[in-house]
Amino acid sequence: MPVVFLAVFTWCFAFSSGLVGGVPPVPESARATIPPGIVERVRALRAEVAYHDDLYFKQAAPEISDYDYDRLKAELGRLEAAYPNITDVGAGTRLPAAIGDDRDDSWPKARHRVRMGSLDKVFTADELAGFHGTVVEAVGHEDVVYSVEPKFDGVAISLTYEAGRLVRAVTRGNGEEGDDVTPNVRLISGVRPRLRGEDWPDVVELRGEIHLRAADFAQINVRQREAGLAPFANPRNLAAGTLKQHDPSVVTERGLTVVLFGWGAWEPAADRPTTLADFQTRLTGWGLPSVPRVREVKGLMAMQAAVGAWAHEREELPYPTDGVVVKLDRVAEQLVLGEGPAAPRWAVAYKFAPNRATTRLTGVEWQVGRSGVLTPVAEFEPVNLAGSQVARATLHHAVRFAAWDFHEGDVIVVEKAGDIIPAVVEVDRLQRVAGAVAYDVPERCPSCGVALWREEDGVDVVCRNAACPGQRVRRLVHFASRAGMNIDGLGPALAERLVAEGLVRGPPDLYRLTAAALVPLPGVGPASAARLLDEIAMSRERNLSAVIVALGMPGVGPVTAAEMAVRVGSLANLAEAEEIEPVYRGWARELVALGVARRSLPADDTAPSRGPFAGDVVVFTGGLATWTRAEAGQRVAAAGGVVESRLTARTTLVVAGANAGATLIRARERGVEVIDEAELKRRLGP
Repeated sequence: MPVVFLAVFTWCFAFSSGLVGGVPPVPESARATIPPGIVERVRALRAEVAYHDDLYFKQAAPEISDYDYDRLKAELGRLEAAYPNITDVGAGTRLPAAIGDDRDDSWPKARHRVRMGSLDKVFTADELAGFHGTVVEAVGHEDVVYSVEPKFDGVAISLTYEAGRLVRAVTRGNGEEGDDVTPNVRLISGVRPRLRGEDWPDVVELRGEIHLRAADFAQINVRQREAGLAPFANPRNLAAGTLKQHDPSVVTERGLTVVLFGWGAWEPAADRPTTLADFQTRLTGWGLPSVPRVREVKGLMAMQAAVGAWAHEREELPYPTDGVVVKLDRVAEQLVLGEGPAAPRWAVAYKFAPNRATTRLTGVEWQVGRSGVLTPVAEFEPVNLAGSQVARATLHHAVRFAAWDFHEGDVIVVEKAGDIIPAVVEVDRLQRVAGAVAYDVPERCPSCGVALWREEDGVDVVCRNAACPGQRVRRLVHFASRAGMNIDGLGPALAERLVAEGLVRGPPDLYRLTAAALVPLPGVGPASAARLLDEIAMSRERNLSAVIVALGMPGVGPVTAAEMAVRVGSLANLAEAEEIEPVYRGWARELVALGVARRSLPADDTAPSRGPFAGDVVVFTGGLATWTRAEAGQRVAAAGGVVESRLTARTTLVVAGANAGATLIRARERGVEVIDEAELKRRLGP
């Protein structure tokens, strides 16, 4: 088996080397003088890295892949190491301090007890062998024990526990100081407010990564598409943006999770683990999530085989990963190598080459969302990426589209960002056909022809025509989605026909449809018309929180909708709420008149009196196997319960799924009833 893994590993390295090429080391003899062009290249690299650092760490909106970004930093690092007398070149800092900076002005700051660095990156077999050679030279023997584990593609975090209790959660920031995001981190699956057992140190900084599982990310993007919104680009960006949200319901709703794999401060130091395997055991004993499926190997050949195995198996992992981390297992040997200015010398990350393909652009489609925002989508000749055929990739917004400068028939390179979402990463302008026509941002809406409006920030172009057919279709699809009224059979194609025929202008018109109006539509017929009308009739009984989701108010997801439902008590009250925009109030009034959501919450803000969860105020924590938490919450609400996003004095029941965190602990401390997913399903019934 190791021979097979080594073969896979060698092929992956050969591919990555051929794809991007390495930056050769500068000879020792050349260090004394700086050859022509080096200063200019360092200046350009520093400026480019600083630009992409801002996009990646500050805005969570990178324009290039992580792999290409890491290659830029690797080239800069080699040049700065080769020519240490290059100083004050460009606006960027020298590499030793350049680990990125994720701080922003909206969060309080906190200093790390021990500097929180990054990892040095390698991209080829030779570079990984070079790392091993450095280790062997330092520790004095070949039989080095390595821990080889997947590299999570998320947001770095440091959790400080004092006397076993979580006191602070801080982003990496600039390595010395980060943003104190403790309130949000307490809501994340896997984070415990108090460690289990009694064998914890007085103080420990636990280092890890906050991320989104692939299945959760996919489900979030399903809801985005159902709502007529552009999908998120990749799990890492979404995790970073979610962590900095100031609405806790968004953090809870999106299902972030954490994995821990290292430490900073450990007091008293004498109690530190002696190996990484020992550290993993302690994390498990404390009830914290550690890296799964770590491979412990000895020597270079076994280490390379383990890396090759991960390169082969990474598509099977349920979480996003962009490489493999190789660490010295023995802490005593880690101390021999010590820490570099920006990263430990005893660990390195091998970055996977991205799964890319070259194809030809065939068009650009501008999709109109339910809010009127237009999203550009690249259409290209189909290619196979990560096991599936793709022919489209979102371009996100007008500014990013303009930066690509697409022309008809351009040769482009596409990849699956995070092995999930197709993305354009390069335009080969050298192969552009002479006289090819450029694609421009449209001046008029492709759906209704009305002149478009540019947002003040210049990012989005918007159709402000509320009667736009494209917007009406998207609103209708969102209204009928599973998170909303759950009207099975009402998808985009039928929604387009209903709008085109003038049968539906807004969601309330669905409840005015008749068989006589539906049957003549292409592809409908008497049987499917009857089924659709039955679905629409049943949707009248949906709970208030589902109706609020279906209305599609900006920023209102399932968790926020559940809280609004408790606060307003009835759809009729929502229709009179002054803080609601007039269009949504108008729809709510029509829906009330049409008999939708007739059940109201009683005045004491508890749940309706019928159903197995009548009188219960329910909070979910952890991940569920059968449903998303939003879907499970809708079922509980339909069964008479009130679903809230966080534990309060009103909470009567907590549903704990996999990797349940702080909410579960607090619930037990307060004596709140806790059930698991199996019991939830039993109570809900068939």
